[in-house]
Amino acid sequence: MLTADPSALQDVTESIRATLQNVNRLVADNQESVKNSLRNLETFTATLARNSEKIDNVMLRVDGVMGKADGLMLGLNTIAGGSAGGELNLMVKSIRELAEDFDKRSGALMTDGRRTLSDISRAVNNFDRNPTRVIFGGGNTQAADPAPTAAAPPRPATSAAPPRQPSGQRRQ
Repeated sequence: MLTADPSALQDVTESIRATLQNVNRLVADNQESVKNSLRNLETFTATLARNSEKIDNVMLRVDGVMGKADGLMLGLNTIAGGSAGGELNLMVKSIRELAEDFDKRSGALMTDGRRTLSDISRAVNNFDRNPTRVIFGGGNTQAADPAPTAAAPPRPATSAAPPRQPSGQRRQ
């Protein structure tokens, strides 16, 4: 058998209420700032989404420049004496590897950037639809009642089930 001090439970309940009141006050005090920040973030992501073709075109141009640089390096390699060209040959190989690495990484960076922007946009939209998730967690799909305050007593719980009939009586 476990025994607990009822006053300890009451202290925990009061602490929870005070914490929820503080969170509620914090959200209320900063509501406009949070909304403005989210609007700015949404504007930024929308701008990036609108300019995604331009970004793709820039990356295609970079690929073209890299191809030309690769051709130039091959020409320099030939001028420098082919595979036995010494330091210039090593430098050309290094630059070629750098260009290929940049090409691979830039594609991955673009993909990750788009995925991140999509995640941010989805989070902003979800927050806009249901801001109480920030306070009460992701599983809450309906707006929860705010924590009771000293000015307003807690509302009594209501039941959606009809009242039970005493056992011997029938419902008509």
